[in-house]
Parts: sequence; C-alpha cells; structure tokens
Amino acid sequence: MADASVTRLVCALGPRDTYTGWCSKTYTEETVDAVILHQGEVVPAGLSSIGMYAKYPHTIYVPDVIHEDDLIKNQNNDYFLIKSSKERWWLDQFDGYECNAVKIKQQNYANRPATSGTWHADSDSTVTDVRYRMKTWLDDNLADVKEDNGATDATVVCMFAKPDYGLWREFSDEGTDIIIYVEQASCKARITQDHYPYGWDESATLRVCAVDKPTITAARIIEEAEQAIRELATDHPTGSLKSIEAETPADEDLGGMTLYSRLITIAYVRANDDYVATYPRVTYGPSATPTGTYIFPNCADMKVPSAIKDVWNKIPAMSGDSVQVLGSGALDVEFTCDLDMAPSALTWKRPQTTTPKTDATNFDVFIDLMHNEGIDQPYHTLTLQSGGPSFSVRMVSMQPDVLAGGNKVVVRFREYRTTSADALTYKQRLGIT
Repeated sequence: MADASVTRLVCALGPRDTYTGWCSKTYTEETVDAVILHQGEVVPAGLSSIGMYAKYPHTIYVPDVIHEDDLIKNQNNDYFLIKSSKERWWLDQFDGYECNAVKIKQQNYANRPATSGTWHADSDSTVTDVRYRMKTWLDDNLADVKEDNGATDATVVCMFAKPDYGLWREFSDEGTDIIIYVEQASCKARITQDHYPYGWDESATLRVCAVDKPTITAARIIEEAEQAIRELATDHPTGSLKSIEAETPADEDLGGMTLYSRLITIAYVRANDDYVATYPRVTYGPSATPTGTYIFPNCADMKVPSAIKDVWNKIPAMSGDSVQVLGSGALDVEFTCDLDMAPSALTWKRPQTTTPKTDATNFDVFIDLMHNEGIDQPYHTLTLQSGGPSFSVRMVSMQPDVLAGGNKVVVRFREYRTTSADALTYKQRLGIT
C-alpha cells in the first residue's frame, strides 16, 4: 500500500547576525502526510474533500500545518522548499494546505551559520561593505520611533535586503514593528590624474517596511521612521558623506495584508583607504633649510601647460611673418583636488599622518605657502612623480570652492628661475632622472 508520509523540516529563527541583521535559521524534523504533484496533475480521490489540481511546477498538498520556509523531504531524499502555502477549506471543514514548492539540492539543506564570520575591513578596521556601514549608521544614531500612543518605543530592525526567510516571520515570530532593509544600489570610483581610485561614490537604497498591528498604524509609523532618517542625515552627514537623493512609496499587497513601505536612496561617498598617495608633493620652508614636505592626498586633475614666448611680427609686403625668438615660457602646473576625500593615513590637515591636527581647514597648507612666499620662501620644490619632474616653483594662485555638492581646491604653481636655462638640457631644467 502506498505511503504518503514525508519528513517536514520546520523552520525557526534564532539570534541575529551582527553584520547582516538576519536571524539564523534552524530546522526540526517531524513526519507528516503529503502528496507531491507536478503541474497539471490531480490530487487522488479521498485525500481532499474538494479536489485539487497542481498549478505550480511543484505543488505539494499537505493535510497538516506547514508554513513558508519549511522544507519537505520525500522518500527519495529529494528536498523541496515551501515558497508559499494557502489554506483550503470546504465549508467549515479544513481541507489542508496547497503549497508552491521549489526543488533544491540536498546540500542546500544545511543550516546557515549563526554568524557570517569576519568581513573585509579598511585600514581603520572598519568594515567596507556599504550595506553594513549604512546599517551601523542607522543602528547607532536613528532616533526612537513610537507606537500610536506616542510613548511606547516601536521595535526597529535594520538588516541587509532579501533575507532567506519570509517577512511575516519578522513581524509575527520576532515581534518586529519596523524593518529597514539596506541594499547597495551603485558604486562609481573617483579617479586620480594617474588613474588610481581615491574614493567611491556609492548609493544605498533603504526600504522602510511595516504592517498594521493592534498598537501600530503602519502608514503613520512609516512616515515617522522616514522623518527620523531625514533627521539623521541632517545631524550626521559626515564621516562618509551622506545625503538623501530620492524617496518613493512602495506599498505592496501581500494577500489580505498590506505591507506599507517607502524606498529612500542615500548617496554615500567615502575615501578609498586602500590607496595612499605618494605624489604629487611640495617641499616648503626657507630655501636654504626646507622645513616640510606635503603630499597631495589626491589630485583629480592636473594640467601642465607651457608656451613659446616668440613674437610673430607681421611685416607689410612680406609673405609670412618675421619671428623674434624669445625662448620658452615658464612651466605652469595646475592641480584640481577633492577636499572631501582623503584616507586616514594621509589627511589634508597637517600633520598628515598623525593626530592631533594643527590645521583648521583642508586647504590651510596652501594659505601657508602663499603667505610665506612673500616673507622668506621665494620658492618651493614641486615633484610630480617618482623620478621627476621636480623643480623650483612659486604658487601663483589658490582657489578653494566650498560647495554643497563637493569641496575642491584649484592650485597653480609656476616654474621659478633666477638665471636662464640655456645651458641645461630639459631633463636638467626640470629635474628628471
């Protein structure tokens, strides 16, 4: 006689992982009856009061209790993950559960580890994953969100997007009132003039979710959580630079229950601590005894223009022009630098590699150079890269732009000479080895 007994692996949630915010999963085994059908097949007579045909690729009929995220193991040791389950009734008689299942590999049954282990960190021992950094920003600073009575704190959980279990388990089993999912949306490098990534423009999407409960109106508490995130972005925009870029309603019908949610996109910019610049650099101080060398933490753009000083005389009744040779002009070098980005190992403020800092702003060093050029420092030594060019310069202009969209400084140096370079090669003139 055919046997309908199979093994049900009942899913339950355990402690949360520190990094992902997901609960661990465990399974306990029990024996239940079930019929596993392929699409278009019919439940045999006698097993169901009202009849049923299989509408899913793998449809499982279970007369006992079963939930999403549970597993079914049949007599052939095939494993099926329950994606959804629907109660079936005939009048006042419970008929069983109709389940949409997905066949999985046997090794996928292994319980997920309770902890996700050690994540990649930067030179400050800070985890680099943009979702974890955003989660930490929220966990550490988000203001309390209240239930409808305005006094009781709601339970808020921040986690990575798309956990491997159903949302209802958070709201029902774990007593969560608000879920803030964090998902990385995009990443773009900020590049130096010699093609090294000195920073990252990243964005993360937050999905704030809630359902109606006896003490909570989901639509109201979603709006309160949204305002708390706005307040957080106002009070804590720095560290890594953050700003709210977009907000979009995203309510969803879960079949008899509305999941209220709102998508919030956060722009996120951080320095690349895996890159520490060594050039360009400028050595400054009294000419005979230089007192310091400053390395630009990043240089987003560099222009090195120069021009011949010749005069082209336009002489009447002469085809062409008469050239008066006046020699080559001074070499100008213009740097455009990102004042917002610098690794902790080499900051804009001096001293660059240690704390405490003595500079007040990120462009203090350029004010210092310009001021002292008029006192006892007629020139500085500018080195563009290893092996040169490395030559004497004066800083002829400095223009910091302090903008909401990003702070930068444009600095211009000009080659400094007290004698002609006629007797030198161009490598000797520019200190190229």
